[in-house]
Amino acid sequence: MRIILLLIILTVFPAVSFAAYDSVCSGGIPMKPSTPTAKFDYSTSNGNVLIDNRYGLMWMRCVVGQELHPTFKSCDGTALSANWTDALTEVGVANASSAFGFNDWRMPNIKELMSIVEHTCSYPALNDTLFPGASGYSVWSNTPATDFISSNPKEVRYVDFATGSAGTENITENAIYIRLVRDYIAP
Repeated sequence: MRIILLLIILTVFPAVSFAAYDSVCSGGIPMKPSTPTAKFDYSTSNGNVLIDNRYGLMWMRCVVGQELHPTFKSCDGTALSANWTDALTEVGVANASSAFGFNDWRMPNIKELMSIVEHTCSYPALNDTLFPGASGYSVWSNTPATDFISSNPKEVRYVDFATGSAGTENITENAIYIRLVRDYIAP
């Protein structure tokens, strides 16, 4: 009986790799993706940005410090981690340089960040077609934690893209990663 149960479990839940940067999606169980590739367009700016047609947003496909490799299979370079105050400076740098042809980049709010979490995946909880080669970085939002679970004005919300969960971090003590977004209005 135990052998039959073990065979059923191995058939329904095949072995999955938890190696670094390998996304584990739905463990073999068919599930509807929360960020279906068809809802996004990444044909602009040499593929370095992607347009979320659901919410009218344009995302940088890689975190700050990285750029998309020409084969669109991974983000190259060293991802920049910074405390929240320094992350705001990086937003200014991106806008001053007109990163990917735009000068109105910003840090996303917590709802926008949560909108790109792929709930059927973990490690990272991102659609790897949209955000290729992404790891489970935690990413800053622009949402103060005071509106949620903390009364500390020095804390801001973030999303942990390893698991797709949200949390709070101190704005001066903790360094995490930066993914930028801008509002998008179709021409």
